[in-house]
Amino acid sequence: MKIRNTLAAFLLLSAGVTYACMPGQNFDVYFSSGSAAVSSSEILRLANWLVDQRIKYPTQEVLQVDGRAEDHERNARALAKARLQAVVSILKTQHFNQVPVDEHYGVYRSDDVGNGRRVEISILPACPNPCCSDGDMPTKR
Repeated sequence: MKIRNTLAAFLLLSAGVTYACMPGQNFDVYFSSGSAAVSSSEILRLANWLVDQRIKYPTQEVLQVDGRAEDHERNARALAKARLQAVVSILKTQHFNQVPVDEHYGVYRSDDVGNGRRVEISILPACPNPCCSDGDMPTKR
């Protein structure tokens, strides 16, 4: 019984460590209904996030960008692609594409999410980042 309790305690404590390290960084750029134009407030939010990411993680391993629209928006699939292209253009203009951009786009059903009118940006920083072990070397691209 004592061994079982010790094992259970160990598993609980080690599970916390497993979830403590998540190097991926995510950011959503939101759009008005039916529009692929990035508003000035969203450009400012994105610019601030990009600066923070450059400071914290100067190199990238993966950069994925997903353009989204809601199914009730006119020409939703084309709109999702246009949103994707608008944000990728900003990322490239700001030279935030050290690695090739993995681009996807699609349509959310209206009841799937609270706001499907967005572009989702996900980056995986290269080492060094908080999840790299001491032996990991920075990835050169």
